Amino acid sequence: MDSNSTRINLLPGKEKKKKTKSIFVTIGLIVMITAMSSLGMFFVYSKLALACHGVITIIKSTNPGGDAQKFNFTSNVSGYSSFLLADGQNKQIDFTTDGYYTITESAVDGWELTAINCQTSFSYTVDLVNRRVKIYANNSGSATCTFSNQKLPFCGDGIKNGEEECDGEDGISPGQACSVNCTIGDECSNYGFDFFVAKWEWSDSGYLAEGSANGTYVWGNTDTANWLSSSTIAGVLSKEATNYYVHSGGTSGVINKSDKYAISHLTFCGSNPECGNQIIEVGETCDDGNTDDTDGCRNDCTFCGDGIKNGSEECDGEDGINAEQNCSTSCTIETPKPKCGNGKVEAGEECDDGNTNDGDGCNSYCLWEPLTIKAYKVVCNTEADLPNWGLSSYPGKPTIISAYTASDYVGLSNGKCHLEAGWDFQWGFDGVAAKQSGDFVGPAGAGWYSFSSPTSDNGVTPAVATINNLEGKTKLWVRENLKAGYIPFSNPDGDLQASTSAEIYCHKDILNFDNYDRIDNVQLGGTYYCVAFNALKPVLPYCGDGIVNQVSEECDDGNNDNGDGCSSTCTIEQNGHYCGDGKVDPGEECDDGNADNNDSCKNDCTLPNICEFDLDVMMVMDRSGSMGYDSPTRISLAKTAVNSFLGDLKNGDQSGLVSFANTASLDKQLSNNHTQTQAAVSALFPYGATNIGDAIALAKGELTSSRINPDANQVMILVTDGRANYPYGTGYGENPADVNYALEKANEAFLAGIKIFTIGLGSDINADMLKQIASTTGGKYYYAPTAQDLSDIFALVKMGVCEEPYCGDGKVDPGEQCDDGNNDNNDGCSAQCQMEKGSLTICKYNDLNKNSVYDIDVDAPLVWNMTVTYPSGATTTIQTASSTGCYELLNLPYGTYQVEEEMLSGWIKSYPNDNPTSVTINSDNESQNVTFLNYEQPVTPKYGSIRVCKLIDSDGLASTTDDQYAATTSSWTFSLISSTGTTTKSTTEGDNCVLFSELSVGVYYVNEIEQASWQLIDPAVNDIEVNLGAEENKVLTFINSVIVVPKSSISGYKYNDANNNGVIDSGEQKMSNWTIQLIGCPYAPLGTSTIQYLPNSSWNNVSTGTEPVAGQCLVIATTTTDSIGYYEFTDLEEGDYGVSELIAASGWLQTYPANDTFYYFNLPTSANRENINFTNYKPGEVTEPYCGDGKVDPGEQCDDGNNINGDGCSATCRREGGGGGGGGGYIETFNIFNTIVSEEDCNVVVTWRTNYGATSRVYYDTESHGASTLPDVDYAYSTIEDVTKITGHRVKIVGLQPGVTYYFRAYSQEATGKSSQEIAYKLPDSCGPTVRGEEGKPVLSITKAVNTEFANPGQKGIEYLITVANKGNLTAYGVKLKDLLPSGLTYNDLPDDTRSWDLGDMNPGDSKAVIYQVNVNNDARAQVYTNTAEASAANADTVKVTADLEVRTVKVLAITGFSIAEFIVMLITLSSLVGLSIFLRRKTALEE
Repeated sequence: MDSNSTRINLLPGKEKKKKTKSIFVTIGLIVMITAMSSLGMFFVYSKLALACHGVITIIKSTNPGGDAQKFNFTSNVSGYSSFLLADGQNKQIDFTTDGYYTITESAVDGWELTAINCQTSFSYTVDLVNRRVKIYANNSGSATCTFSNQKLPFCGDGIKNGEEECDGEDGISPGQACSVNCTIGDECSNYGFDFFVAKWEWSDSGYLAEGSANGTYVWGNTDTANWLSSSTIAGVLSKEATNYYVHSGGTSGVINKSDKYAISHLTFCGSNPECGNQIIEVGETCDDGNTDDTDGCRNDCTFCGDGIKNGSEECDGEDGINAEQNCSTSCTIETPKPKCGNGKVEAGEECDDGNTNDGDGCNSYCLWEPLTIKAYKVVCNTEADLPNWGLSSYPGKPTIISAYTASDYVGLSNGKCHLEAGWDFQWGFDGVAAKQSGDFVGPAGAGWYSFSSPTSDNGVTPAVATINNLEGKTKLWVRENLKAGYIPFSNPDGDLQASTSAEIYCHKDILNFDNYDRIDNVQLGGTYYCVAFNALKPVLPYCGDGIVNQVSEECDDGNNDNGDGCSSTCTIEQNGHYCGDGKVDPGEECDDGNADNNDSCKNDCTLPNICEFDLDVMMVMDRSGSMGYDSPTRISLAKTAVNSFLGDLKNGDQSGLVSFANTASLDKQLSNNHTQTQAAVSALFPYGATNIGDAIALAKGELTSSRINPDANQVMILVTDGRANYPYGTGYGENPADVNYALEKANEAFLAGIKIFTIGLGSDINADMLKQIASTTGGKYYYAPTAQDLSDIFALVKMGVCEEPYCGDGKVDPGEQCDDGNNDNNDGCSAQCQMEKGSLTICKYNDLNKNSVYDIDVDAPLVWNMTVTYPSGATTTIQTASSTGCYELLNLPYGTYQVEEEMLSGWIKSYPNDNPTSVTINSDNESQNVTFLNYEQPVTPKYGSIRVCKLIDSDGLASTTDDQYAATTSSWTFSLISSTGTTTKSTTEGDNCVLFSELSVGVYYVNEIEQASWQLIDPAVNDIEVNLGAEENKVLTFINSVIVVPKSSISGYKYNDANNNGVIDSGEQKMSNWTIQLIGCPYAPLGTSTIQYLPNSSWNNVSTGTEPVAGQCLVIATTTTDSIGYYEFTDLEEGDYGVSELIAASGWLQTYPANDTFYYFNLPTSANRENINFTNYKPGEVTEPYCGDGKVDPGEQCDDGNNINGDGCSATCRREGGGGGGGGGYIETFNIFNTIVSEEDCNVVVTWRTNYGATSRVYYDTESHGASTLPDVDYAYSTIEDVTKITGHRVKIVGLQPGVTYYFRAYSQEATGKSSQEIAYKLPDSCGPTVRGEEGKPVLSITKAVNTEFANPGQKGIEYLITVANKGNLTAYGVKLKDLLPSGLTYNDLPDDTRSWDLGDMNPGDSKAVIYQVNVNNDARAQVYTNTAEASAANADTVKVTADLEVRTVKVLAITGFSIAEFIVMLITLSSLVGLSIFLRRKTALEE
């Protein structure tokens, strides 16, 4: 024994026992650790660890709303791969991990996706072209996205649209019919019928079945029909109808009113109409079967009103009149024709205001529009601020109350009055509404009606009343609802013109009743305005009101306490505190102890305004979606900084707010109520794009309104974190047009004397644009790296807005024409900041003698457009005068100007050479001149042409022309593009060319309109430039081929593993007639091309077509190995596949793949997976070597797999050969022979033989390499070498292009390599794909979706959507749809497991959808249920589709995926392991 063994045997018994137990402890701990690790992995991979989850909500919105159309959505979120939504429905998608999530809406015919709008703080992108939104989401937030769709008009919707002549009944007259193509004709010409059944009577439910007769029907009623006097069908249809159809509802050929279906009248299309037979025939518009000429149908079977001038009629409808005439109801001509908009109230008109505009009282049909009353409310500080317009001499009294009366009065009140919201008004008819004495407070009384809305939007929006019927009245009363706390009306019922009080004024102020006014001469369509004035009741001063009454008080601290410096009687206490004592006491902003009201502390102990002058400030704030980023959000920090700035403004200042996203909104008008401005700022919500231009324009409008303080400085403060991308852009990134728009609006603000201070927040801004806005307007630009910096930035802004302007500060301030930053003269801007001026004259002449010199007696003046660019960059367009050819610009500032002439077609410029040309003005009164000369170019006549032809190429190679043919059975469209526009033409059947003729000399571009499934192979670029000369005719050819996507394949060999080692050894035989199976495993998705090995027991030989259960696989296809043991599966789509063998006879064992497994792997597109080989061994079977077994055994010189002489290896496996004269000898060299290339199932097969066992490989290329002996160097492609050494070789190559010539060379290697001669071969064209529609056929397609992936037993209302489309180029006739449910599912409205629908005929491009609901049976098992649907047509191939639904029978716990039972088992297992650990540790400790 070795020393270690000896040492173990000499251990004492106790130590030996202790060590043994330690080993058990160790093993126990290992087991426990392993189990717990496995359990931990189980927890991790089963998502047991609960995490926060995010939510994405998808909302569907359609226009028109309420439409029942379902839209299918797909997503990449686990568990939400597909779902259906209709208008108003939503789907909540939960997720637990951060990442990109994409939601896509499937296209639905007849609907257009118009917008995808999301409300979220997540980053997201919208792709309308591909109908999807991509959201980068984290698991602690949410997003709500709305997909909006517009229903498109179509022929058959009953509404005449676009180029339709009619649609259903819309657009047709009596005697006309609307065809299925929405064109107008009569019944006969439109449908080609022998007769036309204009109406079928309908008595109860059911449809009239269509027969093969030449007739059609509509349904009506059973009581009002014009019944025929003839009772038999023969009597009714005896005229020219050669074919007619009798519905089975008739009885013995008799049509009468008791039948379920009966004919009410017919229109015959045959000849010889007969008036008076009660049948409306060709040329007749009625036929009442009598000779009464006064009953509405005349004796010639026409009537007045049928739109056709007949008999004694002067006209009928439009027939028989001109544009100035009208046809009366008695079919006589009226002149002139009544015309709405001519200023005359004529027949059928209620009014005529000389136009056809809506919204001006008289609408476009000359009918009165409703009467509207709009009432505003103005509240003033005191009664003295109210107007007394009852006095005829009152200054500024308006003659009529208008929409601007209220705002104008407020604007002129210097802040003493303001518009106010929340006031109600009432109206009543004169003589009906009861007047009330005294102040009116409360709801409407008898005869009074409340306005539909009170004043709102801070009083800017008036209260509105709309009256549709005046009931013959011409006078209306209006009154307001007085609120408590406001001064009463001084004389509600009398006319006290000398008394100022609360009062209402309407229209022309007919009466001066304080609480009423009357509007006289009212008319429908009119709009009348009222203004009600009021003020709060004054409060008498008293001690303790906080206001020092100079007459009776020494102080007033707002209370009645003693001992606080101001006594309870408002006298100063000794050593007390008061304003002016030099100490800042509670309630004081400052106290400088003096009576100077113009220093840094006012006499009321408040601080002065932030500037030495008053400010009118408009805050312009960005509320786009990005302002919601970060935590805390950018907008929340911006609100804090802005409101702090607003809090420093004083009563002399005014503030307002404009915010912007997709649009700009005026959220608060200018006023000195800064608290309201702060409230408006606090209410902002981030969402949308960045529209800076509209925001500046809206703020400029407020800073130029009547609300400004003329003595104040007007400024804007613009805060943004983004780039201008609206209204011209899409709302993403930055749009140059929006940048220019913002700069343009900033320039307009500058011209209005407004400064703009700009603040750029964060990194995604256009700092150059913000700087230019500030510098242009005289403001300043500030940069805030983060939102936290905004408070410091606004401290700088506060100083910036308070800077006093001066000449030379580089900013154009009010009163300055310019400011160049210095006080120098003669530089364009004087020392007084006034423009220094010059002039420029621009002239244009026709250079008739083409000498490039202006000859005053020869050259004629021209009218011409010129563009002048000023030194500032601004531009203007002028036009030279026809008399002089010149235009003069005066008062121009110093600088360099660019003058550019418009270049017109047919004219050549002869002077000057530069366009534009530069001119500089350097001093006052300097005059410059610029002259342009042009002459006319002769017109070249149109006499060229371009012919464009289309060829189809079979092999996809433009260089080979023998497989090309003219595209005469399909239509192709080409575009010709020139400087004058674009022209398109299409080829017609039988002609593969189009001709563009009568083309002038010039440059043209020709391209084809691309078609799906086709590729352009010549020219390389779909855009040919053609320089067409005079009388030149050119021909162009476009060559296309079908886009072919090669399929994939799997192949391999079957070997007899004679030595049972699982390896293919040299000499082991390949076996024929063994079954190889292609396996699909829907429960084992891979997504990787790496080979996996699954146990054969996982699929248990489930046969083809059998429904698998969870954990099983099934057979997709089978094949058998051929004579050399080779098998192959071809034409496979991309996906996961398994390959298994079926044991051919008992006693055989599979040795590779080992352990009774089969191959499983992912097969990519256009891939050929080779050498998927199988080896088998049969115990007890000894294969003796023999001559002809293809293996060179001991004693054999060769073995070519046969016993034939003369092929290089004799029947006795001796090398054959011929020697010189000595009776022959053996061929010692390795040789290759009998090489054959052939086609098998549209794939290439290469076979050959070798005289020794050798490897197998084929090299090939589309180019010939002649007698090359090194194919591995020269050839572009090769198969994988099969290293099995055999003498009979076979290699199959798949995926080669039909019609293309390939060059093949077989190659084998024994001791040395040997190749065959090169062989050329081309697969026949018949192996190419069938071009859909080339010959003409309908092609059906079918898709199916279910609105959930999982369901429980007993669940109801699961919704399926099936869509069938015709993607061919001919109509599919009699399309039928059939659906088959698996056992376990039932339809919610039928007991059957099969149902079908007749979809009728489907034109090319048509699609139809069917939606139905399914219930899961209560006893349904847990498995996947596959629902199969198929669509068929009389002239199209049947297509099928399936949709899977997984039924789960165990309730799961939250999002972990575990059942409650599984959780209990895991907890018990974990507890047991912990207990075992404690027990073993204690046991070990005790025994130690």
